[in-house]
Amino acid sequence: MPSQPIRLRSHCPHCDHCESLSEFDLQSRLRKLGMLKREDQRDTAYLLQLAQASRERLFCPACGSGGLTIEPEVDDDEWGTPAKPCSACGAMIPAERLELFPESDLCAACQQQVDRGQAPDQHDDFCPRCGSRMSVRQRRGGGIAGYEMICPACRR
Repeated sequence: MPSQPIRLRSHCPHCDHCESLSEFDLQSRLRKLGMLKREDQRDTAYLLQLAQASRERLFCPACGSGGLTIEPEVDDDEWGTPAKPCSACGAMIPAERLELFPESDLCAACQQQVDRGQAPDQHDDFCPRCGSRMSVRQRRGGGIAGYEMICPACRR
C-alpha cells in the first residue's frame, strides 16, 4: 500500500509569505540549486535536511529574499492550532506550544533567552550572500570611531 505524500510548507521570515509545496516541488527546487541529480529519488527527511542546508539559497517568490524555511505541513485537525515561525530565529513554533500560549511569537529557546534577560539570537551575524560569519571592523576615516560588520569571505 503506497504511503500518502507529505505536504510541505515554505515560509519567508522577511515578508511572512507562506505557500504549500509537494515533495516533487521541493525536489525540483533542490535540482535547480544543484543539490540533487535528476535520477535521485530521496525520502522526505533527506529532502528537508538538504533544504535546511541550502536555506539561504532558497528565495521567496514574493519578495525575492533568501532564507526560505521549508517544514512539513502541520495537520490543523490534530491540534487545532497551526504552527507558526518564531519571530526571532524563524524556527517553527510547535502547535503544542501555541495551544498552551496562543499569543506566543517566540519558540521555547528564544523565550528562555528573553526570560534570562538576553536578546534572542537574530542571526544577523551571518552574511546574507554567502552565509559566512560576519566580523566587526573599525570604519576607515577620521573623526569619531565607527564600526561595521563585514564578511571576510566575500568582503561584503
